[in-house]
Amino acid sequence: MTLLTWLSSTLNTKKGTLVLTLATCTLWQTCMQKSSECWRKPSSLLRFHAVKKKFMAELKELRHKEQSPYIVQSIISLIMGMKFFRIKMYPVEDFEASLQFMQECAHYFLEVKDKDIKHALAGLFVEILVPVAAAVKNEVNVPCLRNFVESLYDTTLELSSRKKHSLALYPLVTCLLCVSQKQLFLNRWHIFLNNCLSNLKVSAVGSESPS
Repeated sequence: MTLLTWLSSTLNTKKGTLVLTLATCTLWQTCMQKSSECWRKPSSLLRFHAVKKKFMAELKELRHKEQSPYIVQSIISLIMGMKFFRIKMYPVEDFEASLQFMQECAHYFLEVKDKDIKHALAGLFVEILVPVAAAVKNEVNVPCLRNFVESLYDTTLELSSRKKHSLALYPLVTCLLCVSQKQLFLNRWHIFLNNCLSNLKVSAVGSESPS
């Protein structure tokens, strides 16, 4: 019996539901903190694979349950527990392993319909990609990173033009551009900039008080 299963059977009240959600988040945050601390050790890749396997198993279990506000919140808590994960830029094997995990999360991002889960995944991607964007150089040409960016960019850009998604997805579009290949950046950045400026104009007009 897993820890979460035990908690679920024990805390069978509304208060217990809240505690379980908090426990899920705390469990994964602690797990990822420990993983980050040992990331530079020789066995860190093995630990990463163990954490990834556990995360994907828990996510799969939650996805197969009947969707409810509680299940949605549990998924979001699980996702946010991974915010301590950081992509290791070298050696290339670790870089590719990290991006493989990101790609699996990207598939879920593209499939999931729930707005809050999609926004949580977008926030997770931003947390992970900002340090990469600050350091990335030739890594933009590595196929796993290129595929990750290309798989997400068009859909994310399109969703960001919708009012209900714009605040959550604009940072992600920005990060994807920052870690993209030169040609993709040159071909796409002005489109995103125009979208941003259009939204600023709409916001400015909407905020003007009648004279």
